[in-house]
Amino acid sequence: MDEIVQILKTVQERYDADLFLYKGGVDHGSDGLFIDTVDMRIKKSDNVILFLETYGGSPDVAYRMARYLKANYTKVYYAIGGPCKSSGTLMALSADELIFGQRGELGPLDIQLAKKDEVGELASGLNIFQALEFLDEQARSILASTFIELRNGAGLSTKQAFDIAERMASKSLSPIYAQVEPVRLGEFRRAMQIAEQYGTKLNSGNLNNGTLNQLISSYPSHGFVIDRDEVKSLFKNVKDAEIEIEYLMRIIRESLEHSKIACEDLIKAYVEVEPKKGETNDSNSNQGQENAESETNDEPNNSRSKSERIRNQGSDAPNDGQE
Repeated sequence: MDEIVQILKTVQERYDADLFLYKGGVDHGSDGLFIDTVDMRIKKSDNVILFLETYGGSPDVAYRMARYLKANYTKVYYAIGGPCKSSGTLMALSADELIFGQRGELGPLDIQLAKKDEVGELASGLNIFQALEFLDEQARSILASTFIELRNGAGLSTKQAFDIAERMASKSLSPIYAQVEPVRLGEFRRAMQIAEQYGTKLNSGNLNNGTLNQLISSYPSHGFVIDRDEVKSLFKNVKDAEIEIEYLMRIIRESLEHSKIACEDLIKAYVEVEPKKGETNDSNSNQGQENAESETNDEPNNSRSKSERIRNQGSDAPNDGQE
């Protein structure tokens, strides 16, 4: 029997779960593609494992995808074997349990906005708030140092020293504060509320106290790596991937390009393939490849040969005693 098929069966039986794959951008249209793929599985298991790799995209799309999966299964597992950043991390908040591979990683949830007067460039929604915090620290520092110098060095009274120090701090920083646009500030604030509210709604109870706020506002860059060890401090239920799941993660990571969307029901594509009349079971592998390719011909941005590339990796599958 095809080794990948055997591994998929093992994982399916162990978790009593359907297995889905999503790899690629979480953009407009992705939610429809994903929901259709899940919806086409008529006889569903109690649980589900989603193998997810993405650098993110639209939080609205991610929210729809995660909510739909949660509504259709009793227990939701996310298998993270590579980058699962931004909106991918937002989706992971809905998991009852995370299955983490050695190369899996999450990312911060600060929303990205288009830079003013720039084409194709994004900026973190935290930038303006961090800038204001820095200016506040500078104002306090100028006020304190000037007051102490005037009070102790120049011998001025407390009131005189404070009034002068206050005017100097204001004069030094007012040109910078004048560049802050209230409307733009409001836009950034509303953008940050997207992550806050979606994160709260998606939280399955697997987050430790303070995790959501930490993901939104505590990291210095949007691309910051949150690896498996750190994820275990943020989420309650995180387990290391077993050898079979780690193997599937590697195949997915190496076989499919990030530039193309891969969305697939793995059990339907590889396990439930019916042989043609008159063919032996040995033909299942080839027929499964043809079915998987034909089912994805109409999917946007899908690679026609992705099923073939996954199958071609099967020779390195972990051997559980079978030849």
